[in-house]
Amino acid sequence: MKNFFVVNLYIQIYINRFIITILDKNERTETFFAEESFTTKRLLVGNFKAAEHCLSIAVKNIIPNSIIVPKKAAVVIQAMEMNEDGLCEVEERVLKELAYSSGAFKVFLHHGHALSSQEAVAIINGE
Repeated sequence: MKNFFVVNLYIQIYINRFIITILDKNERTETFFAEESFTTKRLLVGNFKAAEHCLSIAVKNIIPNSIIVPKKAAVVIQAMEMNEDGLCEVEERVLKELAYSSGAFKVFLHHGHALSSQEAVAIINGE
């Protein structure tokens, strides 16, 4: 019954694009390019409003519609570029706020290697 109301997402952030994977039995990955640049010379997400707009539209497009109740997302989000020396506290906050503003009810920030779908689900499930 939980899957009826919740969708698990893995969001990877690249320069001016998001790659989003739905983590369910019908796993699907889509790439969304920003209409307005959100990456600046120094920051992966330097224009929050542009990134927020792009991600919100992307999440709405990738989450399957539910007739009764809109689905909420549990999200693992990860900066894939411009993170060579790790992220500062402000950058981490920006990524979490992006996920929450796109409709996530639970957000996990991941640093390190790109995750497999199983690894992303394990993070969401607290394993």
